[in-house]
Amino acid sequence: MKNDLNASTGKFIELRAQGHSLADIAAKIHVSQRTLVAWNRKFKPDILALRAQELEDLHAENLGESGTGCRVNRKHPGFNPVSSARPGSI
Repeated sequence: MKNDLNASTGKFIELRAQGHSLADIAAKIHVSQRTLVAWNRKFKPDILALRAQELEDLHAENLGESGTGCRVNRKHPGFNPVSSARPGSI
C-alpha cells in the first residue's frame, strides 16, 4: 500500500508540475480531487521545484551549447522570419 501511495504522489507531483488540472490528475491516477487538494498544499514546494527544473532544462536546451541564443539556422531554406509589424502599420 505504501509503494502505491508513493507512486501516486510521485505521479501527482510530476503531472502537477507539468500544469495538469486537479480534475485531469484525479482521472489519470484514480485519486479523489479532495485528496489532491490536500496533496497540492503538502507537496507545493516539490511541485514548484520540479516545475522550475523543467523550465531550466527547457531553457538550456533551447539556448544550445553557446548559451547565447536559440538554435536557429537562418540560412536554412525553410527559415521564414515572421514580421512583428502589424498589417497596415508599415
